[in-house]
Amino acid sequence: MRKTKEEIMDIIFKDIYSNWKTDIPELAYAFEEVQFIKGEQLTNNWGDLYFLTEGMMGKYDKTCPVRYALPGEPLLIPNSRHNFQFRAASDTKAYVMSRQALHAMNQSNSKFFEFYTYLIDKQQQHIDYRQQLLCIANFDKYEFVLKKYPYIRTHIKHKELALFMGVSVEYLRQLYRNSF
Repeated sequence: MRKTKEEIMDIIFKDIYSNWKTDIPELAYAFEEVQFIKGEQLTNNWGDLYFLTEGMMGKYDKTCPVRYALPGEPLLIPNSRHNFQFRAASDTKAYVMSRQALHAMNQSNSKFFEFYTYLIDKQQQHIDYRQQLLCIANFDKYEFVLKKYPYIRTHIKHKELALFMGVSVEYLRQLYRNSF
């Protein structure tokens, strides 16, 4: 049975701001559902906020992968000039709120700012994940990635995964063979 928009948002938002239904009820109506096919790029509208509900989205600094977003994770387009590209790693469904809607909600509801700061913190945790990945020993990286992204190999190519992990393609092959 397919979940309603409000049920999906409750799952996503309760980790960020548990009282969202009472404090910011207009959040349930502020997002539009969008769908992306594998390989499709997000429009790079500064300040837009995405929440994935299905699939996987990649964030790239030019061509280097720096983050993968899974269902329930926020994906906030930077509010300034940047080199990031956002691309669907699989067929993806998401909810999006424009920067203008974010500003309007912030002006109309003082609790929204608190929600937004929690959201920024949560996004920063996901961004920091790659820094943690690059700091651990190479032989532990594959397991570390699979804990967070168990199905990543079905969504991206071997070479891209090696680039994300900061290892060579050959070393990743060796890690993959040794994991079985």
